[in-house]
Amino acid sequence: ADTHHSANGFDYGPDGYLYYQSGIFLVNNVETPWQEAQLSGTSAMYRFNPRTHRYSLHAANPPNPHGGDFDYWGYHYATSATGGEAYQVREDGGGKFKMHPLLDKTVRPVPSSGIISSTHFPERNNGNFIILNSIGFLGIKQYTLKNTDGVLWGTETDDLLVSSDSNFRPTDFKIGDDGAMYVADWSNPIIGHMQHNVRDPNRDHEHGRIYRITVPGRPLQDRVKIDGEPIEALLDVLKHPVDGVRLRARIELSERNTDEVIAAAQKWLKQFDPAKKEDAHHLLEALWLHEQFNVVNEDLLNILLKSPQPDAQRAAQRVKYMWEIEGKFEKKVAAAATAHSGHSAESVLQEARDYLKQETSPPPRMDGDTFELHIQTLKEQMRYDRREFTVLAGMKVRLIFSNPDAMDHNLIMVEPDSAAKVAVAAMKMEVTGEGTKKQWRPESDSILFASRLLRHGETQEIEFSAPRTPGRYDYLCTFPGHWQLMRGAMIVVEKLDRDLLAANQLTEEAPAASGRQMVEMWTLDRLKDDVAALTTKRSYDAGQQMFQIAGCTKCHDPAGTPETVGPDLRDVGKRYTPLVLLGHILDPSLEVADAYKTYVVETKNGKEFYGQIKELDGDRLRVLEDPLKPDTAVILTRADIKSMDPIAVSPMPTDLLNTLNKNEILDLLAFLVAGPMPARTASK
Repeated sequence: ADTHHSANGFDYGPDGYLYYQSGIFLVNNVETPWQEAQLSGTSAMYRFNPRTHRYSLHAANPPNPHGGDFDYWGYHYATSATGGEAYQVREDGGGKFKMHPLLDKTVRPVPSSGIISSTHFPERNNGNFIILNSIGFLGIKQYTLKNTDGVLWGTETDDLLVSSDSNFRPTDFKIGDDGAMYVADWSNPIIGHMQHNVRDPNRDHEHGRIYRITVPGRPLQDRVKIDGEPIEALLDVLKHPVDGVRLRARIELSERNTDEVIAAAQKWLKQFDPAKKEDAHHLLEALWLHEQFNVVNEDLLNILLKSPQPDAQRAAQRVKYMWEIEGKFEKKVAAAATAHSGHSAESVLQEARDYLKQETSPPPRMDGDTFELHIQTLKEQMRYDRREFTVLAGMKVRLIFSNPDAMDHNLIMVEPDSAAKVAVAAMKMEVTGEGTKKQWRPESDSILFASRLLRHGETQEIEFSAPRTPGRYDYLCTFPGHWQLMRGAMIVVEKLDRDLLAANQLTEEAPAASGRQMVEMWTLDRLKDDVAALTTKRSYDAGQQMFQIAGCTKCHDPAGTPETVGPDLRDVGKRYTPLVLLGHILDPSLEVADAYKTYVVETKNGKEFYGQIKELDGDRLRVLEDPLKPDTAVILTRADIKSMDPIAVSPMPTDLLNTLNKNEILDLLAFLVAGPMPARTASK
């Protein structure tokens, strides 16, 4: 499902390199003539020189980077889609580059970003950095940039574009040769892969829109002829003030003969005075042209290193830095292009494992008269690690909430039986556009307290007094699409042994069940060939053991006893082929039987309940919020119910197989296909 982690955001730099970014769930394995094969699972920006075939990891940007651009002076920018962070990419010494924060982010996720450069747009817009956001805030944020000795910092200004259409998903933009801005709108009601199945029929595969933004009363940008023009004419285009026009001229020049381009450039640059600031950028374009064509010109480099224009000096310093990395000078200062190369396949897999690892929350404890507990998010699972805790009525509580996940999350504690109502109110904020500003905390008397919307790595300490009224007080994440999975409960009681209070709290283990190490984030494509060749000669006993280790016994009994909370698996081998069955295990929401669907139930007196529907008789329904805790069910009469809306998300976890190796998964499938004990000969 994580196709958005694939190579994206390609930018052709003024240095002739092609820059792109790639997320944590993919491996970049590239062989070049310059060094041993580079194998990296790092979420990062990478660079490739199409002329020389040099390739390298450029700068880490975890976990799901998207968007990038270069400005007039060659300053480099990038964004991270999942977290919404924006960066300036700068040299970091030793042949490396590093992402440095560019602004205080207020929205996420960010599919694209870049610099406005157009004579059609007013001067107040030119040079501004923009980010396109596709959830919550649906539009384009705009930032002015302050340059302090080459360090850029963005300050938010007027939004460039805002939409009230909840399906508006701006994903990319370009400035056309007419100076207008063209914005690609994915225009899809469903964009998540955790909240909705990839094959959800509500996904729109046919529609998309491109918007053209112009400024009333201002003339469009004059079109510049580029394709097929003589080299001398193209060199003069490099004087143009618009970044995109000069970029197209560089691309056109890249297909011309190297000797002819360099000879013409040497003649062209003689018209400029190195002592004049106004000529600095033209000389810099000539230096970039040499870099693009892999021709070292130390005289021109030294002229620009002493330029009266500081931005030109810094751009020349970057050219020098890159030539040093490539070993262009007689004294090779830092040939460090191999700094990230040569990783073994095992080390790449270890990078993915390390990314998912996290420390278990410390156990709750009594600190004087205050009950202290930790709750953290589980990486890439959209769940809290602590599903429940118990406190005394009126007790002082210190809650330490941490978010090691890449996505933003909050924690909102609500009154009993009001989680669904608060979650729905938060979802409506996406339509009104207030969600981001209010950090997805809706106006509701049912909210006891709420954390901030925490970014990756942030922690917040919240102190409160437990309610005086005993009951089950839910806490949930109200960011759109999260609440269905990210829920827990604070149980308030009148009497409880304080010595046992801190000792009997349950925490969900991270990252996987049974204390086993993660093996792999298995996908259907990764296993389908082995499953297709599945023979009957597997171990039934080993498969039965895997059934327990994977946590299946929490909800299923292969013998089909009626007390289980999951579907009957006795004839699952007759209903599904092994490959289809594996698909359902990896993606439980692919098909949810009616008896196990989750509903939001609203009663006529305004209460809302969340859970599975179990019919007791013709007039009464049982709403089972937690199938593992049937005693928490609520019984309602049909006459009391105003509405029942299903949610297309299975309560079954999606990561059950991640701690099993391939053979163990095949044994588990054989066990399920064979059926209960009397049919076990099928797997021998």
